[in-house]
Amino acid sequence: MKLDIDISQLEELSDALQENIYRKGLDNSLDVLGSLLLSGTEKRLDEGGTAPDGSPWQEWSSSYAKTRHANHSLLKSEGELHDDLNYLVGKDYIFLGSNLDYARIHNEGGKAGRNKKVLIPARQYIGISKFDEKNIIATLQVGFSKSLEEHLGK
Repeated sequence: MKLDIDISQLEELSDALQENIYRKGLDNSLDVLGSLLLSGTEKRLDEGGTAPDGSPWQEWSSSYAKTRHANHSLLKSEGELHDDLNYLVGKDYIFLGSNLDYARIHNEGGKAGRNKKVLIPARQYIGISKFDEKNIIATLQVGFSKSLEEHLGK
């Protein structure tokens, strides 16, 4: 008696199973990750002083500092930027940002004002910190574990 087994179908099944577990794990995690990244970004704005990589933001110029009040931090005066931050989850991405006209210039720096004569230093507030990285890894581990458990029926 002879038995022929075509393992190519097993490889396809294995690939499909891995993709299914990956997809569900990612789907389980993306919204949580968006919320975590938003929270970290809001915290940077609230604390007003460091970029995601830990580098300090440049202080205000002395002339601009005279126009600020005690409750103003580097990127937070009335709270519009903080309040406008949001995230969007897609199939395999998270977009975090603001629709405010001045959001990008504050994050990346550049020339602004009339005739682009004012140089605004980059004060990066959007990005992934070391703390965020740890939360991302932990969240993905939980998401993939749940996906695997769901698949195995546990």
